[in-house]
Amino acid sequence: MMQNTLYKFLRASQGNWHNSIFIKCEHCQYGNAQVCNGFLLSAEASGTPIIVPADLIAELERAPIDEQDCIAVIRRTEFERLFAQWLLWRCAVQTECSIEQIIKSTQ
Repeated sequence: MMQNTLYKFLRASQGNWHNSIFIKCEHCQYGNAQVCNGFLLSAEASGTPIIVPADLIAELERAPIDEQDCIAVIRRTEFERLFAQWLLWRCAVQTECSIEQIIKSTQ
């Protein structure tokens, strides 16, 4: 299912991850021990956010993703405030990372 999300992301970002917003994860308030290298955000024509792990794009590009190469950089907390109402209906557990929940639900 991630292939479908990846297709939607690339279509929404016009085939270029540089046309996306980098979501920066700093300190994980959810206690994830695994280092998070951030996410890339684009949006469908309807405005629905499409999120993919930056690591996935880096793997496809065979090069690291530099957040400064994106059109903007926001923190995860800013993303959660911006899309609070959308996340409210899509995240079942308030004690888990909202972005991880969204990604899992699209796989």
